[in-house]
Amino acid sequence: MKLQEIFLEGYGHPILVKLIQTKELETLSSEVVLSCEANGRKPALPVKMTCFVPSREAKMTLRHTIKAHEKLSAIPATIVVQPPLGAYGVSALVWYITEIPARKAHNNNCMAVELKTGSQWLFISQDIDAGQTIETDETACEKSAERSLTALFNDLEHFGFNFHDLLHAWYYIPQITGYANQKERYQIFNKYRKKIYTERSDPDRPVAFFPASTGIGCDNLCVRTSAVAFKSNAPVSAHAMENEHQVPAYEYPQLESIEPPLFSRGMCLRSKKSAMIFVSGTASILDAKTVCENDIAGQTRQTIKNIHGLLLQNAIKHRLSSPVKIGESIQYATVYIKQEADYPVVKEICRKFFGNIPILFVKADICRSNLLVEIECICCMYASQV
Repeated sequence: MKLQEIFLEGYGHPILVKLIQTKELETLSSEVVLSCEANGRKPALPVKMTCFVPSREAKMTLRHTIKAHEKLSAIPATIVVQPPLGAYGVSALVWYITEIPARKAHNNNCMAVELKTGSQWLFISQDIDAGQTIETDETACEKSAERSLTALFNDLEHFGFNFHDLLHAWYYIPQITGYANQKERYQIFNKYRKKIYTERSDPDRPVAFFPASTGIGCDNLCVRTSAVAFKSNAPVSAHAMENEHQVPAYEYPQLESIEPPLFSRGMCLRSKKSAMIFVSGTASILDAKTVCENDIAGQTRQTIKNIHGLLLQNAIKHRLSSPVKIGESIQYATVYIKQEADYPVVKEICRKFFGNIPILFVKADICRSNLLVEIECICCMYASQV
């Protein structure tokens, strides 16, 4: 078993994330429980859990284990069929709030927390399969996207949040580059995402404002969503981030995406003294085109360059004091790799840039058939003193 902790509380937000990796499915649930009980240094409320498993059978076994366990069943959980790569067969990311909340509310798949400062967090995890097989026609794919996205917005509204409070949304899409009635599943999903985002966004906002996002393939039976939202009366602001070397995803030409994916390259949660940054799933794209096709090393390096550029541009724009090596601001990363055989190459390149931070490597299809790797991360920076 391997346990790594990602401390974000030093940057103004009482959040701790733990990456738990085990070789056997049977030990994952017990390790999650032990992890929750091991926070003796200060109060820590588990608020969200994403589990990564190698198969649908493993998913069902883990789901039954979670439902039968008093402590585990109280944590909103998403179980994703994306096989972890390396020495560990199953993994979990568990999020915690590390201070006693003024108020909290919980239902089966959400945890809402209000802190003494007045800041409010909402953690959403979906884990519902609507059928026994993956949707094979366009209508069924649309309904899968509709169910997941409608549930997301119902959860937001139920707890008093709205679309513009979303920081990062993770969309796990079965056979993402496969086809249903000659239409790619990712494009079907994007079509409905555009519909519901348009309906729920504020038309009076002067500029486009979309959350950070990761739209990634999985072997689940239907679309499922995980998300983090935030709002506050305190002087904390959320800024959408774009990369000057990439066309905003929501402006992709039809040649690259028939239905443009509505997301920002990242979201910066900026307070007076620091910033927490959610970097969207990032790939080897310049302008709007895939580069380094059929070159896993080239795509990995370009993806990292894109993340580096995004963070550097954001640091300058929002007056953040970036370290000499911008990579040192990255606290955690998830790396999605299309072909398991590419794992050693990707791992070596990532370790050179990211160092020894916690990294989860999983096998997953990427949103374009010519993309081989995608990386998301969480970063923290302090405000510049200048």
